[in-house]
Amino acid sequence: ALHHLHPFLQRLASLLLYILQTHLVRELLHEGQALSIGVSAESGHGGQWLARIRQLIKEGSVPDVSLVPVGISYDSVTNVKFGSKAVMQWLLSLLWTKPATSVMIHLAQPFSLKEMCESGRCRVDEWLPLQDLLLPVVLNNRADNVFGRRRMSWLLPTFPSATELEEKSHSDRDLSVAIILHLIFSAASCTAVMSTSVVSSLLLYKHSKGVSTSVLCRDVAWLLEELLFRNKDVGFGGTLQEIIHYSLSLLAPDLIIAALPSGKDTVIVPRPSVASILHLSLLAQKVTHTFILEVVGACAVSAMLCEVVLSSVSSKLRTDGVKGEEVRGDMEFDVVLSQSELTEKALQLCHLLPPGIMPPCQSTQCFALDAVDSLVHCGILIMEEIPRDVHICDFWKKEGTLTWTTTDDPYHSDSDCEEQDLRSYKISQPRQCPEMLFFFCRMLAGHLRALCWTTMALDQMDSPLAEDDFLSQIHSHLRDTANQKKQHYESCSEEAAHTAVRTLIDLGVLLQMYQTGGIFLGVSPLFQLSENRQKLQWFISQYLYN
Repeated sequence: ALHHLHPFLQRLASLLLYILQTHLVRELLHEGQALSIGVSAESGHGGQWLARIRQLIKEGSVPDVSLVPVGISYDSVTNVKFGSKAVMQWLLSLLWTKPATSVMIHLAQPFSLKEMCESGRCRVDEWLPLQDLLLPVVLNNRADNVFGRRRMSWLLPTFPSATELEEKSHSDRDLSVAIILHLIFSAASCTAVMSTSVVSSLLLYKHSKGVSTSVLCRDVAWLLEELLFRNKDVGFGGTLQEIIHYSLSLLAPDLIIAALPSGKDTVIVPRPSVASILHLSLLAQKVTHTFILEVVGACAVSAMLCEVVLSSVSSKLRTDGVKGEEVRGDMEFDVVLSQSELTEKALQLCHLLPPGIMPPCQSTQCFALDAVDSLVHCGILIMEEIPRDVHICDFWKKEGTLTWTTTDDPYHSDSDCEEQDLRSYKISQPRQCPEMLFFFCRMLAGHLRALCWTTMALDQMDSPLAEDDFLSQIHSHLRDTANQKKQHYESCSEEAAHTAVRTLIDLGVLLQMYQTGGIFLGVSPLFQLSENRQKLQWFISQYLYN
């Protein structure tokens, strides 16, 4: 609400709010009270309270505090309007019209805020603006990768007049954001996966066209085994049939269930509506978070296959000893991929991920390497030694085209200081889940597709617009696009619109302008050119499963 005030009143209101918040936090902590702070990964709301606590510790007003990340798992999500009547109706519906749902509260490992800040665990010295990390790659102006981590300063919202009051330096502000990211990631990591999350994930990302109950039971058993193999807690028990029946009972409003003519089995299809798909997508996020390494690695493989197809060298692929075929879910293909190229693709994708989904204390380079390794562990990639006289495909950004080099070339390196990398992989189809690669790719498709659609919408936007109006128009565009296509409804939520707009701001596609009426958003001069918008769309869409 402060954005709509006169600039002088904004400054005065910000100062009063800062003083009141700091005084309130100090008094509560002196009394030994426990504070419950909710931090939003979408808007960053709640982060200011953590910043106040850090400031009090630095001033010596408070010696130290322990932070305990709290995660909540639930079987079903219900939009409940606040009010005694609405709450009573919701409780009655749980008691009489649905099976008893489960809610689990998880406490992650507590940590000292002072120690976390002083130990150097949260490194922010490599944080860079997103446009510095990705814009040169998107526009093909520079071949080299810029190593670093995306700065997400918007997770600690401030007004221009209050910036100097809240943080003394840029690195100090980044450290507060790092603590916020650590809390978001820890809370998400400690939560158990519920049975409805497992079923929702399979229905959305593996069987969107429908699946029989018998096949669904088999896949639930497989996915449950994969979750437990990764030491992930699950919030359910019982026989496989009981788990499936319980989950389908809760998800029934979001599904179409029909009996087969034989009468021996049923077919289950996600209901093609915005509300149903968004509900299933929200539940499936727990599974996506668990497999984020495999998801990023799979999308990197998809991007490389996309480049192979678009390079129009299928005939040359066969003559040079590398076979390529149309990429479909039911095919067999034999493509040799270099580790360096896969890691590069994974690294670039990391910068587009929403906040809180990557380990905050791990560098993006290590995460990208782990993403590629995770595909080897689950059988999607098979490592092999390539003879030194065999050609491998390597997409050199310096040339901007597909280049073929032999591995015995002493100058085969992306930089003069790197050692030659002979490690290569072939794509395989694991016996237990032949379509695992595409299953993982689809998990991130909703986020990436929303980003693509938002970029496309810039052609129709009359900017600059007030930030709220801009977000509202983008959200409407996403919903209209999904309704027109009659699919991909997971890409049209308010959260998807907000995250996409925030990413485009960080990327320099949209500019924030502080005016008397508030914050306005407009397309930057660089991306008013349709050619640059098309380059950005292609860069994002290469990671989409197609």
